[in-house]
Amino acid sequence: MKNIILFLSVLLTFCFAFTAVQKSAAQDKKMIKFIVDEQEFPAVLYDTPAANALYAQLPLTLTFEDFNGIEKIAYMDNKLPTEGEKMEFDPNIGDLCLYAPWGNLSLFYKDFRNSKGLVSLGRLNSGIEFFAGQENDFVVRIEKVE
Repeated sequence: MKNIILFLSVLLTFCFAFTAVQKSAAQDKKMIKFIVDEQEFPAVLYDTPAANALYAQLPLTLTFEDFNGIEKIAYMDNKLPTEGEKMEFDPNIGDLCLYAPWGNLSLFYKDFRNSKGLVSLGRLNSGIEFFAGQENDFVVRIEKVE
């Protein structure tokens, strides 16, 4: 009986700790949305210096263009800080990154290899097929979700 009570006590402690970590991780992420022709696509920004600087600049209206049949890119007027950031990343479909050497945002609609200069900023939650299907340059408004 003592072992069962001890086990349940340890299990409850673990569950409370796990829940606290999940809540903390969720609070570290900032929700944003990409708006194209009144269509909204939710995304999340991570808690990093570059992502936080992007969030502080919102709302932004940017023109995205295709790059190498892998990603959509847009140039911003203000560069994002990269000090303290990991300066390489292996992007997957839906990843939002900064390509630090050029200062552009990159939204990957195809998987790509680990690349120096890429900084992970966040992730598009849905709608990547919409972005992949854009053949010409297109305007995107990026806003905070509050």
